[in-house]
Amino acid sequence: MPRFKATKRDEGDRPSSSAYSRTDSAERYSGARKKRGRKRGLKVFLITLVVIAAIGCTAAFAVMMRFSNSFGMAADSALHGTLTEAASGDPFYMVLIGVDKDQARVEGSEYGANESAYRTDTILLARVDPTEKQVTLVSIHRDTLIDFGSYGKQKINAAYSIGSERQEAGEQGVSGASYTVETISKFAGVPIAHYAEIDFDQFISVVDAIGGIEVNVPVDVYDPEYTGADIKAGEQTLNGNDALQLCRARHAYDKYGDGDVYRAANQRMVIGAILKKVLASDPVTIASTVSTMAD
Repeated sequence: MPRFKATKRDEGDRPSSSAYSRTDSAERYSGARKKRGRKRGLKVFLITLVVIAAIGCTAAFAVMMRFSNSFGMAADSALHGTLTEAASGDPFYMVLIGVDKDQARVEGSEYGANESAYRTDTILLARVDPTEKQVTLVSIHRDTLIDFGSYGKQKINAAYSIGSERQEAGEQGVSGASYTVETISKFAGVPIAHYAEIDFDQFISVVDAIGGIEVNVPVDVYDPEYTGADIKAGEQTLNGNDALQLCRARHAYDKYGDGDVYRAANQRMVIGAILKKVLASDPVTIASTVSTMAD
């Protein structure tokens, strides 16, 4: 094996003292600090991401719990028994109901607090396709004649009142909402998976919560006697009260024919405007708005 003999280094090979100047030392020190700084910065950045993700998951869970609690129907077991469960991802049907009730009517002598005093003058059947991201709305005419058995033949909007009356009489397994769902399901020949109900005051709150809605009203809507509506034709922003008047005013169309057909078209237009306004927002605003509207 070859052996290497150590030799004396020439003077010219020895680094001069100038090679270890203060400048070089400072650069090496600065470089080391930068490397340590980058490592610390990366560590802080990663920790920050983890914290943000944790906060985001917690916030998302809180929002979902808020939605779940708001959209619950624990107080109406009869409705639970009437609705059918939809398979995840499959199209399903939902009933949207507008009840002719507000706080003034509840506190007044003509209607009162009993649910049987009210009817569903707005009935919308919605088909929701989660996969295709499509919603189809069909209005059901309030004057559609239905055979209610012992209650005789009445308009379909009486189902809510009849169901509430049966519940108030002590009959088990029935309510205004459940009987409405049952009646519409039989009439349309489809299973109903979800149900939503709103009254006059709640409707106003929903529209006002999103800062009004943009609509294009086809013709002037003037109905001073019944709803107080005085809305000009054209594109405009409506607040909650004006939107409610537009959805209620059927006598404004008496000269054109069946006013309820025109009113139903306005109702679909308003619901579309609400959805468009909400979905045009950023995700945070959407969550906040839906949370506000959930009640």
